[in-house]
Amino acid sequence: MMQISKIEMNGFNGINCPHNLGQHTLFLGKRGSGKSSVYKALKFCLSPISSANLPKEFLTHYDTSSQTEKFSVTLTTDDGQVITRELSRSAKNEVKQKFLNGDKALTRNGEANFLQDLGITLPDIDNFLEMSDQKKIEHLFKIFPCEVDVEKLTDQIDRSKEQENELQRKILGKREAIQSLEEQLAAFPVASGATIELLQGEIAKTETTIKDYEQQLREEGWAIQERQRITIAEDEAKRREQVAAEKATEQAQETARLDAQRTEEENRQKIAAVRREEQERARIATLRDNAEKSLREHKGIELSPSEARELQQAENEEVIARVKREGKELWQKEKEIMSGRPEFAFPEETADLEEEVLRWQNDNLNQKKSEWEEANPWKVYPRRKRCKECLTDLSEIIDKADKPMVCYACEVELMPFPGLIDLKMLRRRIEK
Repeated sequence: MMQISKIEMNGFNGINCPHNLGQHTLFLGKRGSGKSSVYKALKFCLSPISSANLPKEFLTHYDTSSQTEKFSVTLTTDDGQVITRELSRSAKNEVKQKFLNGDKALTRNGEANFLQDLGITLPDIDNFLEMSDQKKIEHLFKIFPCEVDVEKLTDQIDRSKEQENELQRKILGKREAIQSLEEQLAAFPVASGATIELLQGEIAKTETTIKDYEQQLREEGWAIQERQRITIAEDEAKRREQVAAEKATEQAQETARLDAQRTEEENRQKIAAVRREEQERARIATLRDNAEKSLREHKGIELSPSEARELQQAENEEVIARVKREGKELWQKEKEIMSGRPEFAFPEETADLEEEVLRWQNDNLNQKKSEWEEANPWKVYPRRKRCKECLTDLSEIIDKADKPMVCYACEVELMPFPGLIDLKMLRRRIEK
């Protein structure tokens, strides 16, 4: 349980002063000196005030001689927390309140939760002196809650009671002895002076013994109280350590829960972003495929220049990749077919390809456009003849080649056909 180490009143009941509170603090003064104002300030700061009672509470503790229309009470706990409750009155005679934890203002629910977690209790002790002993004990335990070993204290109390009874019996025996001596002294009124002195010495000795027993009894009572105080203090320290450990565990669990929530939210956002990206890619691919299909089927779908360029670029990349892959396979096959032949000849399996190449060469020599080129002018590739390995442009030397040649870029031996290919011709062959 936290303890209040300082209370500061600013205009509360006309008082402007701080009070530093120790483990035990006594307020002493004449009537009207402000002793009860300290308790009222504690009760004011730690007790929630409803909106309906704000005007009444303001008038109860407001000093009419004050130069400001507000007052406040600030409490500081032993662990450094600062709590402030302030009431102020506006020009329209409206009373408002603020409850601050440090510099942060709390709502009504936040205030209730904060005071409950704070652990400071303030029971009603206005009529403490008029209460019964049992009620006083109950209120003291509300103010200073503690957990003690009841069996241990019971054993100590029983032992102390036995010692007290033993001392009482001894004291009673000594008193009876004194009374007997006094009776004997009264029975011999003419006793000699020596006998009287002897009896008085016995009486003095007995009284000294009684005082010693009484002193032992008081010391034993003090020792019992001290042991009880130490036991209560140890139990209170253990309880505080347990509460601190529980709070640390709760904070660690809350931190772990928040981290897990943040990680889960980040993963959810990443998954959503990946899904959106995949959907966008699928949408673009679908759009491109539909546009290409529509154009191939001559449905007359018109594309914007930017869409046409994007579609053309994608098709070019696809054609180049396929040219590299299929050209390499075709070149290896043709090298095997053409090896050992004195003159160039088309193999039987390339008869259709031969017809296509010859048709393309005639179109190229006559500078004529095919029907497909007329229908798709933006898809016509430049009339270039390239190396099938590195796609280097060999247009300047291919028309003059009538025997095997070497590419000047990659130094690969090429045949007039099909070692040299044209992207336009290959495109026609693929789409056919």
